[in-house]
Amino acid sequence: MFSKFAVTRWPSRAVLSIGLFVFVGATAARADVVLFQDIGGTGAETVPAYYPIQGCNSTDCVALGEPYQSTVTTNTIPDTIYIGDPLGNVSDKIVASETLHAGPTTIVDFTLFFGLDLASPETCASVGGCNITYDGAVQTLGTITWGPGFFEVPPIATTTLEYQYVATPEPATLLVVAALFLMMLTVVARRNRTSRADCFPGMRRDDGPGRSGRI
Repeated sequence: MFSKFAVTRWPSRAVLSIGLFVFVGATAARADVVLFQDIGGTGAETVPAYYPIQGCNSTDCVALGEPYQSTVTTNTIPDTIYIGDPLGNVSDKIVASETLHAGPTTIVDFTLFFGLDLASPETCASVGGCNITYDGAVQTLGTITWGPGFFEVPPIATTTLEYQYVATPEPATLLVVAALFLMMLTVVARRNRTSRADCFPGMRRDDGPGRSGRI
């Protein structure tokens, strides 16, 4: 299943994927982990370096995997994953696919659409329920287990899809924290002046260094 963004990207992806299939040869078994993050409404991703297409723009993050010279044994990653916020709105959506090509070669394609609850939120109920509700922790969305391939039968290899919501303080919260910090500095400074006056009784508390200020 592809989003409209994924469909427009696919011709260039397909050419690159075919080229990799020709030159890569047998793929060693590995355990891939793709982590998508919504950081206060901005997308981020952690993707294996050898994925040929990856990156984020203002609306989505994409991770197109290197072709696996193997077939899919099990896949627990849904085609479309709706992620809910604690209020029951759809916060993010992930569209995932694994496509079998000649060879056989299998290509994984993940796209995260983030920050969906910042403008006109869509409720989880309206999409038939969200797959998960974010809680700030790294949450596993599913795993693909790879099986026998075209060149050889590899050891068990997996691709795991993960998600995390990272809250960021609002500007108003930052202002409050800054104001409290300045208040603390003022209190500390006053206490320091009081301590100096107590140590030198002949100096008025409002006198500065070098003044006689005797009572």
